[in-house]
Amino acid sequence: MIEVGDINATQLAGLLAFGVAALACARAARARGQRLWWKLAAVSAGLALEAVLGLRHRLREGVDTWLQAQGWYDSRTPAQIGLLVLCALLLAWALWGLAGLRRAGVHARVAATACAVALCLFVIEAISLHGVDALMYANIGPVRLVGWAWVVLAGTMAWAAWLAPAGPARGGRRGVDQEEG
Repeated sequence: MIEVGDINATQLAGLLAFGVAALACARAARARGQRLWWKLAAVSAGLALEAVLGLRHRLREGVDTWLQAQGWYDSRTPAQIGLLVLCALLLAWALWGLAGLRRAGVHARVAATACAVALCLFVIEAISLHGVDALMYANIGPVRLVGWAWVVLAGTMAWAAWLAPAGPARGGRRGVDQEEG
């Protein structure tokens, strides 16, 4: 595993990918004058920091310590599955909400969808089911699979932000971005 100081290659991938996404979303926010892009920039910056800080892991360790002290650690799986179901419901709710963002344009909806999926990955890491962890933390070269997923999702956000046309969004009948000539 490649490490730079206390940051490993997976953390570095998340920091750089979400950092670029934050900058691209901020650029789109300035060009389009939409609050949604500023929100996506802020969430991306938060995810960049979280990729390095790992607060989700500390939270999980604290909960695990508490569960062990209560004698409930071995029976935590139903609660974890419940939290995963809650995460799926939150993702469905977010995607349903995104469908209502027709005025925001297709590029903003694509970026917001990628952001919602990235947030779910961080929540799934915090919930920590061992079988899921084994898959997410599989090494693919110097970066773990979850890091590559972050790169793809953050790259999608940055790409959508970069392609978003300047000026206020104009929602057509289908809510897609419409450039004026």
